[in-house]
Amino acid sequence: MIKPAAASGPVALTLEQERIVQFRDGPVVVIAGQVHLGRREWGAAGIAGAYAVAERPDQVEAALADPAGTLAARTERVARTWSR
Repeated sequence: MIKPAAASGPVALTLEQERIVQFRDGPVVVIAGQVHLGRREWGAAGIAGAYAVAERPDQVEAALADPAGTLAARTERVARTWSR
């Protein structure tokens, strides 16, 4: 599923969260520590985009060393993508 950097295992959407995704006003974008699902899987859950803070295995250590900084940097890049 979608795995946050600080979590020890995958995180699944609850039924209530899935309903929120279905009845939203705009796209749902996920920024997580790591993303282990493909576009098809997260798209089926109603997620328009899923972005990993650590895109490659060699980036995990840096993301864990500065979680706030790496999350802020990734969020800024994703925001620029979605604001076009």
